[in-house]
Amino acid sequence: MKGKDFDLSCRLRIIIDTSVYIDLFSERNEKRVQLAEKLFNYIKSKGNSVRLYGPRLLLIELAGVPIRYTLPRAVSNII
Repeated sequence: MKGKDFDLSCRLRIIIDTSVYIDLFSERNEKRVQLAEKLFNYIKSKGNSVRLYGPRLLLIELAGVPIRYTLPRAVSNII
């Protein structure tokens, strides 16, 4: 595999779906929050041996979530 983003020193590559980030902060479901916390704590404990990836639309998907819970004007000010 070629490319500037490919790092042979990285042993573990993880793609994290947007929903995991949302679960970490939403507090909608305590079990999902705990699982997200465990995942990020595990990744943190591995240091530089883990490379994280997210969907290309991660920022757009994250911006779309607050609009469900707040006024659209408040979300557009954040974006």
